[in-house]
Amino acid sequence: MDTTVVLDKGQFEEFFIFCNIIKSDFSDLSIFNGEFRSRPNSKSCIVHIEFEYMSALTFHISNIKEFVKGISFLNNKDCEEVTIVVSDGYVSFHDEYLSSQFIQANDIFLENTYIDDQAMTSLIVDNIDTSRIIIQEMLSESAISRINKVLKKVKTNEILIKHAEGDCRKGYMLIEEASSSQNIQHKYTFKNDFIIPMEEGCSLSIIVLPFRLAGSNNKREMQVEYYINNAGNRVMCFYKQSILNSTVEIYSRGAVLNRDGRTRIFWRF
Repeated sequence: MDTTVVLDKGQFEEFFIFCNIIKSDFSDLSIFNGEFRSRPNSKSCIVHIEFEYMSALTFHISNIKEFVKGISFLNNKDCEEVTIVVSDGYVSFHDEYLSSQFIQANDIFLENTYIDDQAMTSLIVDNIDTSRIIIQEMLSESAISRINKVLKKVKTNEILIKHAEGDCRKGYMLIEEASSSQNIQHKYTFKNDFIIPMEEGCSLSIIVLPFRLAGSNNKREMQVEYYINNAGNRVMCFYKQSILNSTVEIYSRGAVLNRDGRTRIFWRF
């Protein structure tokens, strides 16, 4: 039986913006009851958003880049409504004049499958001790834009978080750019103090993907929270940013580095 949902202009724009943002880091799009919750190809984090107006829809699309191309003609000022029809084996998007139809993929074979509640609890919820939060800060649109510009120039998979010299309550993010002649360091100083002071000489190593995705989202501000996990050997990272009227949440894990800085480990989900 077919399931049909009609999106207004703003709702479709929101959905389209999100798909366009993630298309370089995901191969597939898996929507379960209007919810997207998947790992990127790197398996380095979990990206989550709920489209409440699509709660009646479940569908799976392979090749998200081609999908975005296929629905891009609907993202224009003259399109007031977009109808989505999910049928046996197909998903179609159409307005009053034009339509695009896509073959439903088998979610078993997708690179970026939907993460169910049980897996989410095991990976994230059971590992976060909310009493052990290190950092909580709202990064401004300007900060996100500047960090993203640096990341476009620098080839790196990590950002270091360090405490200020002589003060373990204050800190900064560090992006290192190695060249043949010198090492260039880019720093963002946190406005807020660390909630739990960092141990002297230690640092945190986090992934860059949340910042790249945030920088693609019209330079909107982003909330960041970093926790020490229950075992005390890794950092749990939580990011939150709005896309129009919905909220994107990103969860990742990074390393707690000892004084020697050698424990450079990223945990894959």
